[in-house]
Amino acid sequence: MRAVLKLPNGVLWAFKARGAKLRVDDSLWVDSLGKVRRTRQLVLTGDTAEDGAQVRWSFKRGTRS
Repeated sequence: MRAVLKLPNGVLWAFKARGAKLRVDDSLWVDSLGKVRRTRQLVLTGDTAEDGAQVRWSFKRGTRS
């Protein structure tokens, strides 16, 4: 699974994950001044066996678009 994030300055980031399902959810965070801000978050989910699971992921910066 893969997601490409584009920042306001045009820089791209590529997130890849193997061993889990990837989705993007709406979320909230509170900044240093206590203001609530809307955001989006990457969420990995999946099933695990009794002996655990292995998820491989990478987060790499690309170039400006």
